[in-house]
Amino acid sequence: MTLFFLTKRDCSCGWGTWKKVWNKVDWNINNYGNLKNNKREQKAFNEGGIDLYAMLAKQMNKEIDSWAIRWCYDLFLKKQYALFPVVSYIHNIGFDNSGVHSGTNNFCENRENIIIAKNINLPKNPQLNKKILKQLKFIFAQKKYLLYKHYLKMFLIKIKVIKR
Repeated sequence: MTLFFLTKRDCSCGWGTWKKVWNKVDWNINNYGNLKNNKREQKAFNEGGIDLYAMLAKQMNKEIDSWAIRWCYDLFLKKQYALFPVVSYIHNIGFDNSGVHSGTNNFCENRENIIIAKNINLPKNPQLNKKILKQLKFIFAQKKYLLYKHYLKMFLIKIKVIKR
C-alpha cells in the first residue's frame, strides 16, 4: 500500500521543513522575470498544478500574499519535491477562524491519525509516480472547495488508500 508520494508542489495546509532549507528560499523571487518571459518554464512550473504560475503572477503583482506559492516556486527552481502522506497526520490550528487565509473548513485534518503520527516510517527512496502526478495536477486545478475535496477523495480511493 502506498503511504507517501512525491509531488511537484507543496500544500500550506500542513507541512514541515528544516530551518536551513527555509532560510535559503528567495522570498523576493528575484528571478521572476526569467519565468514571466518563458512560456516553456511556465508550463514546466504548472506541472505541479495549472494554477501555480497564475498564483505566482498574482503574488508578484501584490494581488495575493502567499508564502506557499513562493515556497512552491523555490522547490521548482531547485528541482525538489514535496513528500505527501496519503492521509493527513496534522492538527492544523489555523482553521479556527484565526488563520490568515482560512475559515473553519479543515478538509486536510484527520483526527484518527494524529495519535499514530509518532510511528511513521518515511520511505528511504521515494520515487515520482507519473499517474499520481497527473491526477494531482487535475485535482489542484479545481477552483471550488467541494470539487477539490471530492476529487481528492476519489484520488485516494483510486490508489487504494481509503475504502468507499
